[in-house]
Amino acid sequence: MSFGLAARVATVGVAYYAGAWFGVQYSAPTSGIALIWPPNAVLLAAFLLARPREWPWYAAVVVAAELVAAVPTFPLVAATAFSLVNVFEATVAAAWLRRIAGPRFRFDRLRDGVAYVVIAGIVVPAVAALAGAAIYLALGATEAGFLAQWRLWWFGDALGLLILGPAILTAADWWRRRDREVAPSVPGSTARVAEATAFVGAAALLTVAAFAPSELGAAAFFVEPALLVALGIVAAVRYGVTGASVAVAVIAAVAVVTMSVGGGPDREASALRSILSAQGVLAVLAFVSVGSALVLDELRRQRARLERQEVQLRDQNERLERSVTERTEAWARAARDLEHANARLARLATTDYLTELPNRRAFEETGERERRRAAADGVPVAVLVFDLDRFKTVNDRYGHAVGDRVLRAVAAPVRTALRPSDLLARTGGEEFSVLLVDADARQATEVAERIRRALETTTVEHDGASIVVTASFGVAAVRTPDEPLASLAERADAAMYRAKRAGRNRVAN
Repeated sequence: MSFGLAARVATVGVAYYAGAWFGVQYSAPTSGIALIWPPNAVLLAAFLLARPREWPWYAAVVVAAELVAAVPTFPLVAATAFSLVNVFEATVAAAWLRRIAGPRFRFDRLRDGVAYVVIAGIVVPAVAALAGAAIYLALGATEAGFLAQWRLWWFGDALGLLILGPAILTAADWWRRRDREVAPSVPGSTARVAEATAFVGAAALLTVAAFAPSELGAAAFFVEPALLVALGIVAAVRYGVTGASVAVAVIAAVAVVTMSVGGGPDREASALRSILSAQGVLAVLAFVSVGSALVLDELRRQRARLERQEVQLRDQNERLERSVTERTEAWARAARDLEHANARLARLATTDYLTELPNRRAFEETGERERRRAAADGVPVAVLVFDLDRFKTVNDRYGHAVGDRVLRAVAAPVRTALRPSDLLARTGGEEFSVLLVDADARQATEVAERIRRALETTTVEHDGASIVVTASFGVAAVRTPDEPLASLAERADAAMYRAKRAGRNRVAN
């Protein structure tokens, strides 16, 4: 395990323990199930931000953290069972979401956000709650029936995932983009910070009023919770997904602490009924606020895109109007320049700037088209995926400029080993993909071996040192004529990782 991965795993373990401690300490009702269970959001966010091969490390540290947090309250066997249910819930949700979103999940993207709300906020917690409720009933730690226990667990997990997950994911996305994006100067930013601070304070005070013990009785239930939902909508409109997530998190945290001292939206009801009412209020708040923020952010992006297009169209119209007054020769020259510019943009959109090979987009589009043509002609198709071994060491030791030279040097020996009809592309940082038409698994493996041998004899000279970079290969051939290219590439990628684990500089299929 690298130092960076170890630090991330330790951070997730500490954060999960803090969330589990909070859930056990403050929000466990007499039934034994937490009003809100926030730590699963930490694990799910870690899974969505990490590579799947790193997931076992996060799962292991989470099991340990939950045992430390829960054993003082529950027997060891029960605590272990609870931790496994939570790991199962996060794993299923993360795998499902990654399948929908692709390798990079972004909560503020409407498709990804809606998938998160449905999968992590409804479906997967409801399934996991079946096991959780069964464990509680087996312990005999509750007088509530199975359906009540199932509903408590479901809503507790779902609320934790809906309230804390978006805040973590949007913060992580901002952190990743902070070095690539220059923040514009915003007039009145101090006033905006003051406004946001006042808003959070108002939300906290209103939450106390809605959940704290009060003499207002049932009247408070019909007024303050509705105002909390209104505050969530205001946060969504004013501050977007991040602001709505933070506002809901603050409201939920204050509500949980207040509930732990006897408060609740339904103060006349039993303890269990009060918990159910509180979960209902927070669920409505989370769904309405986060859902509204997702839709509004998407509408803002569409509006900005339309405005940019309108500006571009206006500029084009102005240029066209000026061109009408020019001579025929100038018009022809402008038309030729426009054609060349479009061709250059089309080339840039499908070409990797460093190696001048086709990029991932070109590989996916052209490769799928060739795959369909091959299927129609009844010829086999195979995909090779290879990744340079320990390429990070080259960058760290010699610098990125030398690393770029190594990447450019890879193309020549690979092209020599391929046919003119084969498609070679750079599909990642140090990852390359090859589409072989009219080649079965055996022939594709032979081609991969030929490329591997050519690469290990290729050197890049730098300051008297000969740099040799090997590669690990994965091979996949079509199983059925209608198997899409994406499936082929995914299987080849998995085979490549097997080659990595088997010692690198080899071919696996």
